[in-house]
Amino acid sequence: MPSLCISCLLFTLDNKEVKDNKYVNTFIIWLSHLIKYGGLDKDDILYIISDNRTIEFIKDTNNTIFSTFCSFINFRINLIHYEPPKTMMEGMMLRYRTNDYTQDIYMYCDIDILILNSLHILTKSMIENHIYICLEGDIKNVYYSNGIPEDLMLSINCEKPGVSSGKFAIYGKEICKTVFEVMNSLCNYNSPNTTLDQPVFNYSIILLKKSGFLINEDLLMNHVSFNGDEYKHGTTILFDCAGVECGDDEIHYKKMFDISILFQCGYFNLPRFQ
Repeated sequence: MPSLCISCLLFTLDNKEVKDNKYVNTFIIWLSHLIKYGGLDKDDILYIISDNRTIEFIKDTNNTIFSTFCSFINFRINLIHYEPPKTMMEGMMLRYRTNDYTQDIYMYCDIDILILNSLHILTKSMIENHIYICLEGDIKNVYYSNGIPEDLMLSINCEKPGVSSGKFAIYGKEICKTVFEVMNSLCNYNSPNTTLDQPVFNYSIILLKKSGFLINEDLLMNHVSFNGDEYKHGTTILFDCAGVECGDDEIHYKKMFDISILFQCGYFNLPRFQ
């Protein structure tokens, strides 16, 4: 079975106190689900992409239970430190920094996506030299296409959905480097994108497709629920609690907290979700 490097992103803007950052609470909920349901083992690793202040905060046992988690998990964790970003776009683009890994597959997952079943259900079906993406929304919507040149948009099937930047996987280290290089070359840090890096991700995927990269649009889709839509007990692996409120830590934390509690009390085991 292929080994997995799964990464997540947690940062605090340099003008904000870490103690006021509700994404820290969201991360703890996310990590608890990864530990309980993610199926990771000693060959797998979690990369936490963050900044110096946030990492020091979560490691302090007076602030979070992160250190308690680390004391009993059976997979490894790598804390990746960067300077605190000045803008949300700077922070979101940290996920596309190239960090060496030894595992077979690299996967990125936003911390507002609850993991409900083993990630190796996905990895065992993945093929080398492929990029795995998840479709959503409408590519014509500015949430996905803002900044993509008009002539490029005209050259593709604009009836297709957009692509989520919150969850993707890459089987191939050189391909992963190329994807991130393309992303960073296209990013305009002054762009007014409501959804921040997501249009850049869509732009990159379009260019990579045109260059002949192998991109799978089906595997993740069969195991993803977006805010409860298409949720199936036992089949859904990634429960995406996302919205368009990028950077609103209060809204994301409340949604993650509420959905997590509903899972714990059995709401999603009702017949309507079978």
